[in-house]
Amino acid sequence: MRCYIELIKKLLKFLVEVVPVLEIKGRLKVYYNIFKMIFIIQSFEDKLTHLFFALNKFHCFFDGNKRIAISAGALFLNLNGYVFRVADFISEMENISYHVAAGKVNKGLLKEIITAVLYDDMENEELKLKIYNAIND
Repeated sequence: MRCYIELIKKLLKFLVEVVPVLEIKGRLKVYYNIFKMIFIIQSFEDKLTHLFFALNKFHCFFDGNKRIAISAGALFLNLNGYVFRVADFISEMENISYHVAAGKVNKGLLKEIITAVLYDDMENEELKLKIYNAIND
């Protein structure tokens, strides 16, 4: 629980420093809903998937949603002791984040991808085929 609170504090500090105050007031409801779900969801993979998907897809900012989703996911991994997976996460999510924003990769497939990144299973042929089919539809 402490890691999630630290993540929220760091993200809110970032928001206050980067986003104008008037913009923050209009977007607080979106942020609240994103973080509220992190406390409700049980598995670590689901929490990370929701955080990445919500920040990427719900357009919390005018620009940089994909980069912020990747950074928040990396911070979330770091705060939860997955330091050794951060570099792979950033590398894989740079390739996937565009397709999530475009609606080609849904939340279910994103969870499979994130799970594969966490457990070093990105060479899984079945997953590669799912990603290929999603991107090329």
